[in-house]
Amino acid sequence: MSSNLTEQELTTVCFRDPQWLALNPLVTENVIEYFSYSQFYDKTCNNEIIKMQSKFNQFEINKMNERLKDMKGIEYEVLEMNVEQPQFFVIVKQNRINRDSVLPVQYYYIINGTIYQAPNSYMLFANRIMTSLHLINISFKEAFKSVRFDPEKGYWWSTDEKTDNKLINEIEETENTNILYINQQESIIYQGRIDQRIKDSISKPIEIEEKVEEEKIKKIKSHEEKLIVNI
Repeated sequence: MSSNLTEQELTTVCFRDPQWLALNPLVTENVIEYFSYSQFYDKTCNNEIIKMQSKFNQFEINKMNERLKDMKGIEYEVLEMNVEQPQFFVIVKQNRINRDSVLPVQYYYIINGTIYQAPNSYMLFANRIMTSLHLINISFKEAFKSVRFDPEKGYWWSTDEKTDNKLINEIEETENTNILYINQQESIIYQGRIDQRIKDSISKPIEIEEKVEEEKIKKIKSHEEKLIVNI
């Protein structure tokens, strides 16, 4: 597998060599050697330099660690784990500043011969946030499917089809009752206006006749007054 992978891509892959494991059961002394065959291993590290310098010499793990302390730069070290699991190992990639000071760069763990790169805090936190947001988004979408709205009833949550049908029937009955009441009120108002117009049409001829009689009387009185003045 190519080693030209980004840090994020390396967290999605793993390494395992069944043939090597069949011949070499993993122990603390050979874990770094097994790790060096994986795509996670940096060939420019101090471990590789010592390995090439001592290619024909059998170095013990303690001697190699002592020699690494005298160098500067990237190195790999097997961490001592207080666990009763012989097939579990943790390897740290670190930048050695001096003999007593190192800066951790990356952690790796091996479980039953399979090597994984541990995600850093940022990637772990970002992944958890994205997962949480995804689940929240799904929850909102599912909740939105159960929302019902009516201008009179407002919003309510749909629980089951029977309850929805019952509420819908109540809304329709209320609407039909309101429509019937409005129609009745409109009929009453309309009938009242009709009755008023009939009354007005009946009373108007009488008023006209009375006005005509009044005009006649006024004219007669006016004529008599003129005659009296002339005499």
